[in-house]
Amino acid sequence: MRSNADGSSSPQRSLPAQQAGASHSNAASSDEQDDNVGPSLPAQPPQQRKARFVAVHGNYHHYYGTRSVADFQEDTRLKVMEKPWFQNKQCLDIGCNEGMITLALASHFGTASMLGVDIDRRLIGRASSHLAEQRSQASAELARASHARQSHAVASDGSGAQQRQASPNTRRRMASAAVQGLRGTFFQHGSFLELDLQAGAFDTITCFSVTKWIHLNGGDEALQALLAKVYTLLSPGGRFILEPQQWVSYRKAVRKPGVSAQLQRSLSSLQMRPEEMPQYLSDVLGFKLVRELNRSASGQGFDRPMYLFRKPLGA
Repeated sequence: MRSNADGSSSPQRSLPAQQAGASHSNAASSDEQDDNVGPSLPAQPPQQRKARFVAVHGNYHHYYGTRSVADFQEDTRLKVMEKPWFQNKQCLDIGCNEGMITLALASHFGTASMLGVDIDRRLIGRASSHLAEQRSQASAELARASHARQSHAVASDGSGAQQRQASPNTRRRMASAAVQGLRGTFFQHGSFLELDLQAGAFDTITCFSVTKWIHLNGGDEALQALLAKVYTLLSPGGRFILEPQQWVSYRKAVRKPGVSAQLQRSLSSLQMRPEEMPQYLSDVLGFKLVRELNRSASGQGFDRPMYLFRKPLGA
């Protein structure tokens, strides 16, 4: 099922963008100009300002700020996910950014495999770095948990009372799930619509806050192609977890500084609306809408509606 040509979990990272212009002036000082024998050097052009990065595909760098993978154990999206959807399942995360949610799902539930894809090469490089770090930490935690399993399960608080710690068996099971999930996790750079992935290869596909950008850049046709490809890639009975951005978010996106006029014009040409996606998935593609996934309003910006769909078993 892997589309990675080399099977590597750490694709080559691209180099940072080069700064435009020189870092210092080459003009001679007044004392040096007095001593010059030949003609004066031409004045150097002023240092150019580095071009502003515009995330036209939603490929925001540092999107999650300084949050670590461990912080995502408390993410409201993760809290509404259920173990049977991911445990020992073949999974795909579309538009994974730096891989924070991808890694949290893999390590928390113990996926059999997890592939994260993103259109931004630098973000995939960061995701691969996070993966290497998490693999090391999970292995160390498994070793500690295995050692603790052979020790006592309760500890004194210093006053003679007994305080029960987390069960060593539970701790070891969690660490083992993390090691398994991260061992089978990979990241791949590329546009999801252009990647050559095997039909029916995935049990669970997630798509968090991505549809707006595919919709704006490619129109209704690209959005429908995304949803149709998800259906094709899922195995019979497979699950699709969708978090679409709302229409007001589209309008805000095209008003951001640096956004091209083409993207702004694209908004007016769109016929399909985000709230129509559940019906399109059900009536046109044949998905079954299982339910809307409710979560607390305290999601720190991640409080958009989410939907759980299933591909029919006989499909």
